[in-house]
Amino acid sequence: MTIRFTAHSTWVDNNVTGYDRVSAIVSETDDKSRFTLYFEASLSTPDERDAAEGEDTYCLITHGQKSAYGCVTEVALRNRVLRVVIAPHAQEPLGLNDTEIEASLHHIDEHALEQLRLALRYILTYGRTDATPAVMDL
Repeated sequence: MTIRFTAHSTWVDNNVTGYDRVSAIVSETDDKSRFTLYFEASLSTPDERDAAEGEDTYCLITHGQKSAYGCVTEVALRNRVLRVVIAPHAQEPLGLNDTEIEASLHHIDEHALEQLRLALRYILTYGRTDATPAVMDL
């Protein structure tokens, strides 16, 4: 059963708290206390240490700081709905009960939607090419 929620907030940050990262956040609430998706990637080229630790690509983080690297297989933003499909192996580490997530973005303004699109294009193509979603419609 697809996980569905209505996002009331999105954020894009190109240098999260001084770290060399870009983040795109889609959240059910302004304070991120409910369902939230964090997409993150470094602003630096992955190095050998990143590769050795499996962190040479983007990261998806869910509520409770559960994370998985390079796990998005499909992403689309159409008609103000963000659809994300994750690889089955990432479902448990992310604490999700399904591999499909749909976020209604009807409460998000056009400027914020465009910022989200741009950030997701960067984030989801960061690092290893085998981790880039097979379907990417942003």
